[in-house]
Amino acid sequence: VTNWTVDNKILLQTTLEKWVFSRLERWCAKSWRTVMIPLVNTLLTEDDKDRRMAMFVETCSKLKQYENEDKFPYYILGWKDANGKLAMDYLVSNWTRENKILLQMTFQKWVLNRLTSWGATSWMEVMRNRVEDVLAEDDKDRRMTMFVEACSKLKQYENVEATSILEMALWKGELKSGWSNDGTKRQALDRGECRCVCGSNVVIPNVLMFLGIIPRDEDD
Repeated sequence: VTNWTVDNKILLQTTLEKWVFSRLERWCAKSWRTVMIPLVNTLLTEDDKDRRMAMFVETCSKLKQYENEDKFPYYILGWKDANGKLAMDYLVSNWTRENKILLQMTFQKWVLNRLTSWGATSWMEVMRNRVEDVLAEDDKDRRMTMFVEACSKLKQYENVEATSILEMALWKGELKSGWSNDGTKRQALDRGECRCVCGSNVVIPNVLMFLGIIPRDEDD
């Protein structure tokens, strides 16, 4: 940053790509990446040494902030206290500018980043709209209602994702049943047929009942 040559500029660009953007990509933090891109681009195009150093310090500070946020696993935000409330319940109830910003960051980590990592684009768009509605609502009661509805919708998506993973595990187990322990094939198994006979239509409804989720009828 201080010794600004063409070679050092290229080296810094490569370093920032690995040190910053590769990590944000691994965290599935698209919104954070959107913030960091203009910071880095401005840094790389700045000719004034002092301003370039100030931008570099700002970039490092922003990355440190994101690192601290990433230290806490998302599922902690789903824990309830002795009063049966989530941490976000208090943010929604006590509506200040600082709490609004904190709630927005929390929603990003607890909801949107997870849906992004699942590759569930349509779900993410639905939840993004719900989150924006919560953040834009000034009435306390309506805001809390919207928040509860958003949490309920996220829970629904979590259940769908869980059952999908369970179905894939059963399907994989059925595919493996056609192979012997030494890796030789005992019988020819069609992938589509294995999915139909893997037992997911029996296992998944019972798992949902065990979890207290009423399975939907096939006609619904």
